[in-house]
Amino acid sequence: ADNHQIAEQLARIKTPFEGKVALELNLTDTQINDDNLRAITLPDTLTRVNLTRTFITDEGLEHLRSGKNITELILVDTPITAAGLKHLRSMPQLRKVQLHQTKIPVADQLELQKFLHNRNR
Repeated sequence: ADNHQIAEQLARIKTPFEGKVALELNLTDTQINDDNLRAITLPDTLTRVNLTRTFITDEGLEHLRSGKNITELILVDTPITAAGLKHLRSMPQLRKVQLHQTKIPVADQLELQKFLHNRNR
């Protein structure tokens, strides 16, 4: 599916079944980049996003902040850097992030995990 089709599918699910449907967007191994991601409107019911092995960078992470209820991000094997962590910290519902095989130093990854853990309290 291209990004336009994905956006259309997400747009059709504006009213979740009895308000209990949580959406997951899985774009693993796609050619999606920052511009493509910005073209997708993230619905309020979106809770999990998997961007493993995509071309999303720190700039793309900024758009993810518009996903108001995203609780989990999987960013394995992406070119993101420590500079993009500021966007993740500003996502109020974010609780879990997988950052393996990124350009983020382990110390910064651990610091983010500690931040998210303390947020859960």
